[in-house]
Amino acid sequence: MTTQELIEIAGYLTNPTRQTHIELEIPQNRLPNYATVYQTATGLAFPALPNDSVYTIPPGGNKWGREMRIYIVCTDPASIPT
Repeated sequence: MTTQELIEIAGYLTNPTRQTHIELEIPQNRLPNYATVYQTATGLAFPALPNDSVYTIPPGGNKWGREMRIYIVCTDPASIPT
């Protein structure tokens, strides 16, 4: 992926008309480490729990790592960068 392609994708996802929503699903035991990584990478405190974007999997659940999803509203499929 080129730098220009990455910039186009970031611009597409940050356009307010897309209503971008990011979700995180993570085992409870991995959340403290991820919160530290998140704060280091973004300079922002990890969002307080509970919230509608972070789902924690209790101990013994069928999840070993984190999974992130991005949801967008696509009003014009032709505008998606290829």
